[in-house]
Amino acid sequence: MYVLLGIPLLTIVPVAFYFGGLYIAAASLSVAVLLSIAVYRYSPGLLLKWYKCKKMLPVKNIDIDSALFFLASKFSIPCPKAYKFASSVPIVFTVGSGRNFSVVLSEGALDILDESEMKAVLTCEAAKIASGSVPLNTIVALVAGSVASLSTVAMWMSMLAGFGHEKDAAPRFARFLGMGLVSLPAALLVHLFSVNSTLRSDETAARIMADASYLEEALCRMNNYIRLHCIEDFNPGHVHMFLINPLRVNNMFDVYSSMFMIKPEFERRLRAIKKVIDTGNCQR
Repeated sequence: MYVLLGIPLLTIVPVAFYFGGLYIAAASLSVAVLLSIAVYRYSPGLLLKWYKCKKMLPVKNIDIDSALFFLASKFSIPCPKAYKFASSVPIVFTVGSGRNFSVVLSEGALDILDESEMKAVLTCEAAKIASGSVPLNTIVALVAGSVASLSTVAMWMSMLAGFGHEKDAAPRFARFLGMGLVSLPAALLVHLFSVNSTLRSDETAARIMADASYLEEALCRMNNYIRLHCIEDFNPGHVHMFLINPLRVNNMFDVYSSMFMIKPEFERRLRAIKKVIDTGNCQR
């Protein structure tokens, strides 16, 4: 995380010193430090606003609140808050920095998962917090997602120029060209700086659960829905945070999505969970 936040210092300050001298370099250093602190502190909130998340009311998610409170004590982590956002696709991810974390669930995930499967998913997210990967992945998601979203801006500009609607050929081609320009730097950010704690979190969650088969069932249910019914577009710079990768390469317009698929194969995740179950390492 410190490497990612220190990149602006390593690039801006020497250039400022070369062209402006010591005082300009000192001012640039101060600005860069403030910007890095702001990105670290406010990136979780910006991502929550990105997805128009709403905090779950205690009356409606009392089981989720109690599960998160139990998991926080189990993993010795700060108790995360629960948020939801409007999407029929079962998406779950966690953002946070410092001691403030938020578990975000789509309405689709709330609809298709039963109580035991939901607790299994929340256990997996708590394991991510305990691993320490969430703050860095949150920052990477904000930066890489912002870069990747420039392709959507190209599509909107094409639409405003009168070339049709979002699903028409011309706007989609404009987005395709835009993605060709921004996908490499965005994907490099994800590959170089994000922490892929998927397998470790799966295994940790499976070990701490009384019955890890619920985690296996939850992942299979979410993956099957995404594979068969997902038609929504998600920012590829964010998918390293998601519990299940919703990106699919169905045609030429999706070819750049493959650059962001850093998660292990789904079958490999299932094998890791089954290994924990077969060896009897689940808590009873």
